[in-house]
Amino acid sequence: MKFQIVPEDPAVLESLLRSNPAIAKGHSSDSEMIASLEKVSLACLLHRPTGLGQLLGGFGAQFSGGKRQRLALARFLLAGFGTVILDELTASLDRDTSAEVMVAVFAAFSDKQVVVITHSSALLGLFDQVITLKAARA
Repeated sequence: MKFQIVPEDPAVLESLLRSNPAIAKGHSSDSEMIASLEKVSLACLLHRPTGLGQLLGGFGAQFSGGKRQRLALARFLLAGFGTVILDELTASLDRDTSAEVMVAVFAAFSDKQVVVITHSSALLGLFDQVITLKAARA
């Protein structure tokens, strides 16, 4: 089984916006990349004058943690893995944006298995199955 892990603080290449999703699937068309960015609520990046050609400096330092995570999700969409593991995907987001991103994730990954690791009890009602881990006692 192929899977992709989207960590809490994913790496962003110090390169063009176009290059970041493309590392998942080297021969992605601009339309595929745009679609993947739109599906994870990052269409706002495309409205800048340079669009996919904009330079992302400093390893994505100008992006919030939530935008870096959504950029990693866009990579996952292009790669086409069957399972995605999301580690604290919405930890950097406010409540409204968190809900928006989760709706986008469920829509984009409706045909995939999604595993979410979270400390947010507000998200638990969104899932079919919840597994709670507790610390072991010495």
